[in-house]
Amino acid sequence: MEMATYAASKMDILIAPLFVPGYNDDELLKVVEFAKTLPPKDYPMVGIQNFLNYTTGRNPTKQMDWDPFMSKLRELEKKTGMRLILDFKKDFHVAQTKQLPKPFKKAIKSWQNRCAWALSKTRLAVAGERNITIFACDAPLGKEVRIKILRSKHNIFFGKEV
Repeated sequence: MEMATYAASKMDILIAPLFVPGYNDDELLKVVEFAKTLPPKDYPMVGIQNFLNYTTGRNPTKQMDWDPFMSKLRELEKKTGMRLILDFKKDFHVAQTKQLPKPFKKAIKSWQNRCAWALSKTRLAVAGERNITIFACDAPLGKEVRIKILRSKHNIFFGKEV
């Protein structure tokens, strides 16, 4: 809290707590009330994030569906008088840009597994100026592997070794 107070005196900050149902339900109100004590700025200071379950993440609880999560935020807004439901385009001046071309199709190709990062059997392959996350890959780091692209959405590529 001291660091947030200091930072808020020098620059615009956003406090972005993660709401984990069943773990920190009672803390959100405290976080919002604390944020209200910080110097006022031109944009929202609190952006509460919804906990989501991920395959490789810690999942201490089940994620909350979006409708109940948004209802909780609306309830907190009424209690605190602070706007908590953010619009990223307006609040953070996010502009739509032209999408990068997708260089890969769902086909089998060979790429160098050059990354020094590995999590369990997950690897990163380098292909041109893109990375491909490879699941269930036993290949040692640095070895060339044949990959089938499984998913290519928003220029994020996932594949498996074949």
